[in-house]
Amino acid sequence: MARLLLIIHSSRVVSCLVFRHVSWYGLRVFEVTSLVDRPRVLAPGTWQVKFLFKINDHMKFRMAQLVKRFIDIGANLTDEMYQGIYHGSKKHEADLSHVLKRAWEAGLSKMVITGTSLSDSKAALELAKTNEHLYCTVGCHPTLCEEFEKEETSPDAYLEELLQLTLDNREKVVAIGECGLDYDRTQFCSPEIQRKNSTQTDTIASNSSLKTAENLVVAASIPTQRLMIETDCPWCEVRPTHAGHKHVKTVFQTKKKEKWEPGVMVKGRNEPNCIVQILEVLAAIKKEDHDELAEQLYNNTTKLFFPPDTGHK
Repeated sequence: MARLLLIIHSSRVVSCLVFRHVSWYGLRVFEVTSLVDRPRVLAPGTWQVKFLFKINDHMKFRMAQLVKRFIDIGANLTDEMYQGIYHGSKKHEADLSHVLKRAWEAGLSKMVITGTSLSDSKAALELAKTNEHLYCTVGCHPTLCEEFEKEETSPDAYLEELLQLTLDNREKVVAIGECGLDYDRTQFCSPEIQRKNSTQTDTIASNSSLKTAENLVVAASIPTQRLMIETDCPWCEVRPTHAGHKHVKTVFQTKKKEKWEPGVMVKGRNEPNCIVQILEVLAAIKKEDHDELAEQLYNNTTKLFFPPDTGHK
């Protein structure tokens, strides 16, 4: 359904935009279809009035500046939680379509689905192929690095399959990952095996969470032009116990997984639309404008993963 955006100045309508989609946060506007100056008649039932604005003489109304665009560079959309499965138990119907809908409405323009193993990378690729705004990585998470040592394969053969999957699908695969070392969860894979197989997939990036005060200091010190952000959903939500939580402004309605219903987020399960909370924390600790920071992060990510010469749109 088309909607009408009325721009009000000194209590009179001076222009209106007819468009097809709006989400409130950031006033994300798509598909502007017409601009009508000083409309005289609005036929009842023809248009739906969505927002009204008053603009004083000293304000410049530029729609582009009001739009926040996001790219989530780490979303585990193949995780079973988005199929309603938690620790092997089915709690509700699959709701990935609802998760994606919330993401697009929140301003996500692209998402990179994380590949955490050879099989998971294949699943991430297949999911990415279902939507032009979805991309993926190919790799093996360090906590799963024992896959390199499986009886039916060898480290070299496993790596070769990962690389071939990447080369055969360059239009969708934007990076190698997961890879590297993870000493926080050595119960899944020993540091020795991690180090042995990390040489197969060297990593050139580092990350910082927003859990502790020390994390915030580190994140604040990183030059803005070198920053990109991810949710790492369905994990790593910004929790009330985290140091960064005090800077979160946007709160979403949630329900326990046992009481799931369409259109409502699951309590304790992170989603791509929560990326706005990461922006809010970073803007606060870096003392930067939300809109300007959002645009810089978007440009950083586009420059690295979606430059014109890669064919990624």
